[in-house]
Amino acid sequence: MAALQGHIAEHLGFHYRNEIEKQMGVTMPNPEAELPPEMEAELSKLIAQASQQLLAENKAEAAQQKNEEMAKDPLIQMQQQELAIKQKDVQIKEQKVASDTQARMAQVENETTRIANQKEIDFARIQADMSKHLDSQVINQEMEQKRLGLEANKSLAQFLAQRDKRIIK
Repeated sequence: MAALQGHIAEHLGFHYRNEIEKQMGVTMPNPEAELPPEMEAELSKLIAQASQQLLAENKAEAAQQKNEEMAKDPLIQMQQQELAIKQKDVQIKEQKVASDTQARMAQVENETTRIANQKEIDFARIQADMSKHLDSQVINQEMEQKRLGLEANKSLAQFLAQRDKRIIK
């Protein structure tokens, strides 16, 4: 049993070594070969970096696989469908709010235009009334002047008539 586990570990080690070589893009020297210390230190750094990248890829792959398995779960599928329905509801509500806002803005604009037009009409009516009133005042003044002129002529005529009576007497 121990020999089997050792054999499996050896195969995993070779697989891991192959993955590291793929990650680095080069073939690593034979594990039994003697390397100069500088080269061994540099190789260790590169292997460490490649190991980190390989670990990150393996984690991402495992997460992707887990997500795919979860996506097959009927409960997860139902939850995703419910979420999609809620998102659609939110989208519909946002569109309705936008539409209502646009309609309200148009209504306010129409009301503003109506009020401005009504003000112009009221101003024109006031000007017409003032003009009519001024015309009426001018006519009244002219009539008053004519009346006063007639009274003055009448008074003058009476005065002259009385004077003429005095002179004749």
